[in-house]
Amino acid sequence: MLDHIVEIINDQSALAAIVERLNTASVIALDIETANWWDRESERVSLVQLAFRENGEMRVAVIDALAGFDPEMLRQPLELSLQTKAIHNASFDAVKLARHFSISTSPIHDTMLAARRSGERRCSLQAQVETHLGFQLDKSEQRGDWSRRPLSAEQLKYAALDAACTLLLTIFGGIPVSTTHTITGSIVGVGAARRPNAVRWGVASQVVWAWILTIPAAALISAASWWLLNWLS
Repeated sequence: MLDHIVEIINDQSALAAIVERLNTASVIALDIETANWWDRESERVSLVQLAFRENGEMRVAVIDALAGFDPEMLRQPLELSLQTKAIHNASFDAVKLARHFSISTSPIHDTMLAARRSGERRCSLQAQVETHLGFQLDKSEQRGDWSRRPLSAEQLKYAALDAACTLLLTIFGGIPVSTTHTITGSIVGVGAARRPNAVRWGVASQVVWAWILTIPAAALISAASWWLLNWLS
């Protein structure tokens, strides 16, 4: 199993301290748990789990979103910072945070989308962990009662492990090389999740084609320059 340190955050001062520490992380893995997910009117974000590396150790902050503190403090690490936020299935987690807390998480690296784009057929977090990390991820608490307090030890372990695995999958698979790729992808993703026609797909397709053509165009220019320099010498 994974070595990671779990920190339970259930008051304002502890949240402020963890937000400050997140400033030094290059990548933050994000996961959430929701209560009453089946009812749009009563649905609430119960936990926000943030996994990061600190002093060579993996840590997971399990933030109790029902503890009564101001979630606005999460805006700095999740929306305003340029650190990559790794999420498995951002169309769920990022959209829920936007709906309940008005926080637009960005930039995002979605490990589920990364798996699909690489041609993998089994893209759930459980399948990805089994394939790339080599162990079975217990998902029995996925539909548990996340509104109850106190949470059980099994629920806390489950919540922390999901975020830790997402961070390791990001390290395993690598994140997009360019920050521009990351930011553009997250803007398009969040916009499409809210309303498909909110995205200017013509402009988005031009950006994608520019990315596709950049590498072969650069290779051709390099080859032509090499040939020209050799001919002149």
